[in-house]
Amino acid sequence: MKRLSIILLLTLTLLPLRAADDALRAVINIITYRADGSILGSGYGFYIAEDGTAVAPYALFNGAHRADVIDNKGKKSQVHRILGASSTLDIVKFNTTAHKPHFLTPDTTMATTGSALN
Repeated sequence: MKRLSIILLLTLTLLPLRAADDALRAVINIITYRADGSILGSGYGFYIAEDGTAVAPYALFNGAHRADVIDNKGKKSQVHRILGASSTLDIVKFNTTAHKPHFLTPDTTMATTGSALN
């Protein structure tokens, strides 16, 4: 019984760490460039779909001529197309040349009334 409770405790402790590690694999570093090739800015975003679609802050892309994306493994790809942008919401949705990147998946479980959201 004691062994079972230790295993259960370790499992419950490590599950959030595994979920955090899973989310970190979707984070990307974005480097934007001016028309002359000099660096305009650098920031972070994350993949949201298997086809290389990602989101990032609008301010990072404002005035950029092109952009490169580096994933958590150091693999570099280019921003292929801007799919949408909003300066009001400070978000840009774009597509990259990355093939099958790790991406965030939305949580499909419904919260019950009065339950804590983590």
